[in-house]
Amino acid sequence: MTLICTGNIGASVGEDGIGLVDDGVAPLAEVVQAKLKGIADKPVRFIFVTHYHDDHVGGNELFKGKRRSSLMTSAWNNWNKTALEETADR
Repeated sequence: MTLICTGNIGASVGEDGIGLVDDGVAPLAEVVQAKLKGIADKPVRFIFVTHYHDDHVGGNELFKGKRRSSLMTSAWNNWNKTALEETADR
């Protein structure tokens, strides 16, 4: 038995296509793509990358050519820095 762990993947379906939050691990990329087709037969237009671990960006090769944004990485880093500063005072 092969066990594959992946990070969470989010999908938002709009009139013009699908936006993903992360795209999982490489071995499951085709499964993710098939599940998305089952939800809506629309193209993936954007992928928002939360951070660059394999379980969040492994599907990048399959979804090559789609627009990517790492804006959420900046938001996470800022939140994480703030959280660390706030807990350091305790």
